[in-house]
Amino acid sequence: MHALPRERLQGNARPGAVTLGLIAVVFGSYFGYQLLSRTPRAQGPKAPPPGFMTGAAIYAMVHADLEAQPGDRQAQRRYFSLAHLLHQPGVTEEVLRAHRLALPETVQSFTRSGRAVLHAVAKSQDTIFAIDLDQLGWDASHWARLLKGYRYGLDYETAAAVYRKTGCAQPLIRGDWFVLAVHGTALGRELRGGADDPLMGHCAEAVQQVGDWYQRDLTRETMAAELGLATPDELAARQRLTGLDPQRPLPRAEWEAVQGAVSRFQKTARSLGLAGCYSEL
Repeated sequence: MHALPRERLQGNARPGAVTLGLIAVVFGSYFGYQLLSRTPRAQGPKAPPPGFMTGAAIYAMVHADLEAQPGDRQAQRRYFSLAHLLHQPGVTEEVLRAHRLALPETVQSFTRSGRAVLHAVAKSQDTIFAIDLDQLGWDASHWARLLKGYRYGLDYETAAAVYRKTGCAQPLIRGDWFVLAVHGTALGRELRGGADDPLMGHCAEAVQQVGDWYQRDLTRETMAAELGLATPDELAARQRLTGLDPQRPLPRAEWEAVQGAVSRFQKTARSLGLAGCYSEL
């Protein structure tokens, strides 16, 4: 008769190597899971806000509008945009309403017609508007005069067909800039043939709101929206290229400051590879 091992006689057998290994795996998996579940995961790029429109998307809408016009009318077509306001932080319905009132009233002030001459472009969320120059009593030279002080002109490769059909290298400009450029200014009087600004009093408050918003210092989020970027992440990531400090609000005057025939806005857009620059400065 063989003697039993001492461990079994004492009822205290030691676990073998395989058992110890399994225990280590179980405990390691559990504590590893707990550690990973509590560790913050790296955040990827933020998704674009719903309805966000890039510069290329805006020009695609403009092209569709042009295609709907008779061929002999396309060269008369010009556009204003408020799309850069849609996703700026702090923009409320009241702010948008003021812009949507001031822009058509300002445009209407250049014509004696009682019929509305400014029309929203389809699918633009009421942020892209079209006019025909001859309805204002204008021709291409009036628009060219307007562009001489414009600091937000960009040249998109995807918009070549729009430039060709309108016969204009910059047929779309910012609506807020236009309102302030021609309201109570020498340029406005020049474009009206020397006449004073006929804007009625009910629009004055809206124009003032447009001006107040326009003159605010630009945050990183505001600069991104004006450049047509879905999020401000790229501005921070490419700070060295743009020369912008994303932590410091930028005065509007610096954003529009001309450096070598282009504004700082245009230079930033070019450095980010968003578009070329169109300038009559």
